[in-house]
Amino acid sequence: MHTTTAVTMVSGGIKSNVLAPYAEAVISHRIHPSQTVAEILERDRPVVNDDRIKFDVLTSMEAHPVSDSSPDCFGFQ
Repeated sequence: MHTTTAVTMVSGGIKSNVLAPYAEAVISHRIHPSQTVAEILERDRPVVNDDRIKFDVLTSMEAHPVSDSSPDCFGFQ
């Protein structure tokens, strides 16, 4: 199990023969409980490798802790 990443939306120009003045993408992460939002952003920056790219967090929620799955745990029983 690990954090998953999916590009869910991409937008840019409105004409096929004109360079777009900007482009944007929405990337959805399903964060593994062992990681934080900040860690994922720091992982993304070297992947993009372009200081001109701006990262905005639209919504975030830290991952919930992993549930205890030991045989003695009430929830597991």
